[in-house]
Amino acid sequence: MAVITLVSVVMITYNHESYIKQAIEGVLMQHFNLIIYKFE
Repeated sequence: MAVITLVSVVMITYNHESYIKQAIEGVLMQHFNLIIYKFE
């Protein structure tokens, strides 16, 4: 069974129009390993 992980990203900015593209590309380039802990 495949697990699909969804991630939400919020970027707050003001007067940084020239950096928006770089900021979005930086978020899209990031990778992470999902670790699920099961507590019993």
